Amino acid sequence: MKKIFLISFSTQILIEVAKNLKAKGIDIVFWQGYRDDFDMLAKTKAGFETTIFRHAFDAIKNIPPREIDASEFEPVSREVIEKIYPYGWHALSMVSRADYTNSPFVKHRHIYYAYLKFWQGMIKKLKPDAIVFVSIPHSATLIVLYGLAKVMNIKMIMLGGLSQLIDSRVLLLNDYTIGSLELRDEYERRKDAVCAPEDLSEDLREYYLTQKNSQAPHNCSDERYAHLLSTNNKMPFRLPSFMAMVKHLLRFTFFKTAKSYFMMLFSTRKTHYYDKDFTGLKMMIQTRRWSKMGQAHQKEYKALQIQPDFQKKYVYIPLAFQPEMTTCPMGSVFDDQLLMIDIVAASLPDDWVVYVKEHLPQWYAHHTETHMYRYAGYYREIASKKNVYLIPAETHPYELIKNAQAVATVTGTTGWEAVLRSKPALVFGSIWYMYCEGVFRITNQHDCQVAFEKINQGYTVNQRRVFNYLVALDRVSIKAKNYKTRNYIDNKQVSKEENISNLTNALYKAIISE
Repeated sequence: MKKIFLISFSTQILIEVAKNLKAKGIDIVFWQGYRDDFDMLAKTKAGFETTIFRHAFDAIKNIPPREIDASEFEPVSREVIEKIYPYGWHALSMVSRADYTNSPFVKHRHIYYAYLKFWQGMIKKLKPDAIVFVSIPHSATLIVLYGLAKVMNIKMIMLGGLSQLIDSRVLLLNDYTIGSLELRDEYERRKDAVCAPEDLSEDLREYYLTQKNSQAPHNCSDERYAHLLSTNNKMPFRLPSFMAMVKHLLRFTFFKTAKSYFMMLFSTRKTHYYDKDFTGLKMMIQTRRWSKMGQAHQKEYKALQIQPDFQKKYVYIPLAFQPEMTTCPMGSVFDDQLLMIDIVAASLPDDWVVYVKEHLPQWYAHHTETHMYRYAGYYREIASKKNVYLIPAETHPYELIKNAQAVATVTGTTGWEAVLRSKPALVFGSIWYMYCEGVFRITNQHDCQVAFEKINQGYTVNQRRVFNYLVALDRVSIKAKNYKTRNYIDNKQVSKEENISNLTNALYKAIISE
């Protein structure tokens, strides 16, 4: 019987997948998750009486499950710390970005070592044959588990989502840095085949035709500030508006609502931060401070931006939203996007420029942690580089792709959108489309110079090969959609039952394979 750790399987669909795996003889010895459905199962343990459950927020604070006496775990050695170092600096970055109190580095380092001690003890005690992640690990505690599993040669299985663009497919990964070798090999076998849209499954055919027909709107300025009207752009823990209070008075719900509001302010809530949990009032004070920081960063950017000149030869660099797994860990060292910009700027042909565009959600009020990745002077540092210019964040990306010589990105969907539109993409991280035609994988200035030289000499993206990458993806990916959604949403592409069946079968096969 194979023993596994399940990590972040927290939704209705994923819990059903776990039940199916258990019914097939898989022993889930440890299960870490969050959300209401997971909490209910962890409380009752119905059908999982021998499984050790742990809430993700307890994991962040390094609180062990009640069944585990972590004081008995052996301390971590210098040898283990040195072996896991390639993952350790990712973990330290992730500790920093989740520390709202801005603690000193020595505390961050101690938190990292505490994670290392816990997971080393759990692996030695429970001896899992495999660790199954719902996605690429992107929290400090989980990247430590990932790194330990790597150095201890424990099988890892990750559900690798493709992007919001292709959200009906999933790849199984063992190592996020190399991606899906099955996809790479399938593509190599068929990249020069003669295929047509009719050879794709319905969901990918619909996606492909939509992308090929997508154009930038004729008047982008009409939509420039539409995001500010979005209900998703409201700061959490905000004070109620005057009109909201009047509405509740008229509906005779004022006192009931006021009671709920005061409970929100003064009750203690579980949080994903390292220190003790705190009240809504304290969170309100924090979010207001963070919001002001974000506004200051936005003001700095707008003071430096220029309108792009589409007659120039340019490389388009869309900044990635941060913090997010698309840059840490998937971008490795290029989680610092200034490194990427520096390499591109230093490698430019003489008559080219670089246009850098911020990702609008970086400034959204409800994204309360984005200030961790932007600071006073960040945008000035970009604009100070030779031939590098900041352009309005509202500029439509398709217009920028259309007129660019190339696109550069850490792992963004813009790289994939570029090759679909016959524009070369310079990719600095590890992403599902990195083996596709038209993608230049960059780690240093030499790589970048070689790519620019080839593009300058007339390189064109072979659209047959780009299309065949989708065909290869169709053959090796799992059809699944909305499986991480808190409350499952039906869709025409794949039913709830198909989601559960497809994920169960793929994971079971991966777990039992040698």
